[in-house]
Amino acid sequence: MTGELLTNIYKKIGVSPTNLTPVRNHRTSFTIDQAIAAANLFNVSLDWICGRTNERNIVSIPVRPELEALIEKKIKELLDKKTTP
Repeated sequence: MTGELLTNIYKKIGVSPTNLTPVRNHRTSFTIDQAIAAANLFNVSLDWICGRTNERNIVSIPVRPELEALIEKKIKELLDKKTTP
């Protein structure tokens, strides 16, 4: 990759130009927000970025609409209970 391409990637994930050298030289690490942004940018999992798995792609498990509606209803009920004195 060219330096310009890497600079643009770093910019997209929120690494400022002043932090480019420390990150490249492994003197500092990405923040969790930057790691999430990189995972989203490249459509990979955080586990893959951290080296915890060889599975690069994010696994998506299909959920039936009825189950999804039930989950959303239960989450709303829990949130409503939390906000109600």
